[in-house]
Amino acid sequence: MRDEEARHRKRLDAWRERFNARYTEGREQPPPSHATTLRELRIASLRKRASDTDPRVAWSARRQLAWVHAGAASYLPPAFAARGDTARVEALRALADATTPP
Repeated sequence: MRDEEARHRKRLDAWRERFNARYTEGREQPPPSHATTLRELRIASLRKRASDTDPRVAWSARRQLAWVHAGAASYLPPAFAARGDTARVEALRALADATTPP
């Protein structure tokens, strides 16, 4: 479980770095699409595992979903809102909705 959670944190960090990249080579970049975000963060798999009969698997998946949800719902939006980046705020809102705890 710990190895999987560590890999998920790395995926989340890599996604967040790409998500934060507003400009690449001087050109403005849109946030990743919702479908890309869900795929990269493996949200469907986590939601399925969150209801696993093995409580260790279920709790691990719930923790991982909670990390994503906390960032998308609480920690990340204010910085983008302060910069007027409504596209990223909306993308985070959609991610928060997709990761609402089961």
